[in-house]
Amino acid sequence: MHSRGMGGGRGMRAGGVCAGIRQPQLVERLRARLGEHAVYGVVFVPEHRPEAAWRRVHELRLTPAMRAGERAEEMRMGEMPRPVWLLDEPVLLAANLQQLCREGSILEQGPERIESGWWDGKDVTRDYYIVRQARGARWWVFQQRQTQCWYLHGMFA
Repeated sequence: MHSRGMGGGRGMRAGGVCAGIRQPQLVERLRARLGEHAVYGVVFVPEHRPEAAWRRVHELRLTPAMRAGERAEEMRMGEMPRPVWLLDEPVLLAANLQQLCREGSILEQGPERIESGWWDGKDVTRDYYIVRQARGARWWVFQQRQTQCWYLHGMFA
């Protein structure tokens, strides 16, 4: 698989590295074209709240941090999968479960309860679910326990 790359007629290999360009060179080219803040790495932070469980770092590794099998072994028994794509802010979907289901959503998995942050004033009390939309998209949604409202927080690929 090849596609037009960074220039000079070079294309991307299936492994994700431009033909003839080493990884550090690729990162520097991307930063030169897109800006320093547009190209970054992500590290995981030991935190239960999804929006606080990662942070950006300047170092960018182009090799997988873990193989899929290693991640599966690391997951606790019964833990739901987490989407890679989280929204910047959760989006209100429905005021109640009936309204959510009326729109064609099916609860596939859950709940996973997250209660955290009481010590820093940013506490959350949420029940997370994986929802399949009528058109097949899989969403990561939560019900806020105090208000019982449903929010979209992320999407699965």
